[in-house]
Amino acid sequence: FMPGKSGSQTDFRRMLRRSAPHGEYVTRLLFRKRRKKKVRLVMLCDVSGSMQTYSRFLIQFIYALRHEIPQVEVGVFSTRMSIISDLLGSRDIDASLKRVAARVQDWASGTDIGGCLRQFNRQFSRQLLRTRTLLVILSDGWDRGDASVMEEQIAWLSRRVHKLIWLNPLLGQRDYLPLCRGIRTALPYLDHFLPAHNLVSLKQVSRTLRAEWS
Repeated sequence: FMPGKSGSQTDFRRMLRRSAPHGEYVTRLLFRKRRKKKVRLVMLCDVSGSMQTYSRFLIQFIYALRHEIPQVEVGVFSTRMSIISDLLGSRDIDASLKRVAARVQDWASGTDIGGCLRQFNRQFSRQLLRTRTLLVILSDGWDRGDASVMEEQIAWLSRRVHKLIWLNPLLGQRDYLPLCRGIRTALPYLDHFLPAHNLVSLKQVSRTLRAEWS
């Protein structure tokens, strides 16, 4: 709880603290309200070869978002998962991206989404996930890994987070159908499946995040 100007709950503890030192028998009514629990935002961005056209654009979006919302943790993946939150604190985005490129050795290589999610779940989830976490995966869904591993790991994540959101750059194409294996496997476990291919679509993403944030 936190102090409030009005409400249905009287804050007796605060009233006693104010009146006791002075021996007062009458005190002004004080109220309390529930403190809003802040949602943590975790974003995992696919930087494999098939995402090369979009990766830098999406990392720039994440970079800007992280400067607006401090509680953002960021990971990138291709054949392995790398957490890069500590590299995005600089005001110089180009310098940040150079540091990311130096750390992420599998940039623009193959894709093993299930294997990368398994690494995230085993290695990073305890530290980064809360029940009030929005987990956002940015990927086209092209996956060369084991589909059963992918389903097992995405199902595990969906039970551990507040909302699971998938952003797909290809969803902005008029003739797009979710036919690739990664997307077909993930869809039953998603709360939102949204395009992320241009500024208009990212505005919609921002509105969705804002709605879920509250």
